[in-house]
Amino acid sequence: MKARRNAPARPKPQRGRFQQGPRTRAGLMTAPRMDFGDIDNAEWLLFEEGVTLAPIACEPAGSGGAPYGSVNVLSTAGVADIESHALAGVVVPGAQDPRSAEGESQFDKLINTACQEGLPVMAFGPGVERTLQAVGYDIPANMPPALLLHQGVRILETADDVRDALAVFRGVQARRAA
Repeated sequence: MKARRNAPARPKPQRGRFQQGPRTRAGLMTAPRMDFGDIDNAEWLLFEEGVTLAPIACEPAGSGGAPYGSVNVLSTAGVADIESHALAGVVVPGAQDPRSAEGESQFDKLINTACQEGLPVMAFGPGVERTLQAVGYDIPANMPPALLLHQGVRILETADDVRDALAVFRGVQARRAA
């Protein structure tokens, strides 16, 4: 038997491009079976663009976290992080399962607090309609695949639109750091 030499580790090939420098921390409204709609690989896209997602649960604290497949995801952020601008914004995927009445109320509070604090809210798929309802907008007949709420409403139809809109999240973080 021959002894193998330890070869220097090769860097693993990277998929796509990654933002260099500090990561942007945004809150992710967790829900069972999250749905990012028609924007393919939205979670990966956010990661590629340097956004770290901190889970925010809308259900009561005693619920033990939000189920995500066979894993429970515990919250690492909340309304206090929005108010203190510890987050650069909020990301809202759609939830395929309905929330409790208390969960719906908490959702409204989180979205409205983010808007009042001037933080961007990016919603995807079924989360678009619920986000618009939370801030009191009329619901359009044709729901867009994604949107950005920040100083108005911006429709996001493609992955490139999402990439462009993430500049708002990075801008909030840069202002906070200054």
